[in-house]
Amino acid sequence: VAIEEAMTKKVVSVGMKAPVTEVLEAITSNNVTGIVVVDDKGDCRGIISTFDILGAFGGMTKAEMKRLKAEDIMTKYAIDMDKRESLDEAARVMREFNVHRLVVISGEHRRWKPIGIISSTDITRFIQRELSR
Repeated sequence: VAIEEAMTKKVVSVGMKAPVTEVLEAITSNNVTGIVVVDDKGDCRGIISTFDILGAFGGMTKAEMKRLKAEDIMTKYAIDMDKRESLDEAARVMREFNVHRLVVISGEHRRWKPIGIISSTDITRFIQRELSR
């Protein structure tokens, strides 16, 4: 089964210079646990998860927190996979690198243009739907 059959097609993203308040709003208003950080061309430059946020704010004052930008707290090396790769391979990569989401790209686009996200929750939901049939 290809990743594109289970991925979340709506990519929630912010720019690299987005203030942390915008990052938090994007996560909470979209009810997601991670967002993609893109440059001015829309290419993926990183990813921010709720765990990245927890790590970034330890011991900071409110004023220090407000000065942060997306690029300050993002994981700079988001792992990407082509939409045609298998869910099995996506699951293997998640386990190997201890991550819960991967950026999905399309071979028809430039390499870093995100077209979706595949998360461990997406795969779990897909398995549940398949087993319920």
